Amino acid sequence: MTDRERMGRELDHVAIAVDDLERAIERYTGLLGTEPEQITASSDFDVRAAIFRSGTVKIELLEGVGPESTVTRFIEKNGPGLHHLCFSVDDLKGTLADLSRDGIEIIGEGDDIGVEGHPVAFVHPASTGGVLIEFIEEPDSNLYSEEDRS
Repeated sequence: MTDRERMGRELDHVAIAVDDLERAIERYTGLLGTEPEQITASSDFDVRAAIFRSGTVKIELLEGVGPESTVTRFIEKNGPGLHHLCFSVDDLKGTLADLSRDGIEIIGEGDDIGVEGHPVAFVHPASTGGVLIEFIEEPDSNLYSEEDRS
């Protein structure tokens, strides 16, 4: 078994759906004691995002921009709160193919671009006990340097 197989997939970020991004940025800046690293948007998903870093994991605040945004619809149904967990993978399409073969319901084909500019796809909550899971392709993302291991 390789180091990568023992390590599994690394948590990249936790996404939180918010109804007012500016107010949420103020709140999380105080909670986390730091400013967002990046404020960006994704036209593929009709969202604006603020990205904070907490250790090796990012916190992604998502605000829908329009009635068709999945984040807007999520908030209408559930209210603001935890939206999804995201894990980084080296080969998104290969990961999706493996999961699909195992009977996991996939949302997307890995062609959408997420808020950080990388290909993404999701696993339907029906396949995960109610939790939306995102996979993001970031080559070599699951490999720790020697410094990270010490």
